[in-house]
Amino acid sequence: MLAIPLAWLQLTYQKGRLAIAIAGIMFAVILIAMQLGFRDALFKSAVLLHLNLRSDLVLIHPSSNNLLNLKQFSRRRLYQAGGFTGVKSIYPVYIGLAI
Repeated sequence: MLAIPLAWLQLTYQKGRLAIAIAGIMFAVILIAMQLGFRDALFKSAVLLHLNLRSDLVLIHPSSNNLLNLKQFSRRRLYQAGGFTGVKSIYPVYIGLAI
């Protein structure tokens, strides 16, 4: 006997509702994919500077809050760090906003 499964009969009984339900699920999947893309872009942009520094040690002023609000310290501290054994070179990096 050729029996049609009950689940298929329920899905195809009202084809309009089936199409709307599938469209709703597709919309939710697209939104999730967009959120994951935005999250990955945020994480990648947050660590981009750190990845490009290619350094073993970075000195930052203790009262600095974030990368946009860095405080400068005297060059004497930079040269003092360069005086330790094993330090091959030192480079100051100045970060700020440009218009």
